[in-house]
Amino acid sequence: MIDFLVSLIPVSLFIWGAHILFQPDHIFEKQGEWLEDNFGKWSKPVVMCPICQSSLWGLIGFHALDYLFGVHLPYRLLIPYILCLCGLQTIISKAVSKYRIIEEFDTEAFRQLFDLNEKSPAKETKTSK
Repeated sequence: MIDFLVSLIPVSLFIWGAHILFQPDHIFEKQGEWLEDNFGKWSKPVVMCPICQSSLWGLIGFHALDYLFGVHLPYRLLIPYILCLCGLQTIISKAVSKYRIIEEFDTEAFRQLFDLNEKSPAKETKTSK
């Protein structure tokens, strides 16, 4: 079980590395734009979406682990491996993104929702009588 969990780390690091290299102001920015222009949503599992990349690179990484690191996992763990990698990518993505798991309230909506200085309609009717 420990081998399974630890084997997620190098594939996850590769996915994030590939994703970052194809972002604006990085070395493969032009290639990333070309991928998005020519392949649209199909570029996501290649380099554009770390969560989506779990499907393609999880499959490749599962087999590469045996060759590169000598970690042999049974084939019955392939689907759980990809799903766990997707979950790990989601956790990392939410942890590093601008909008965390729980988005902050809009300040105006927050004021309207919790403004204690504002009189309620029930109090206004009592004072108007």
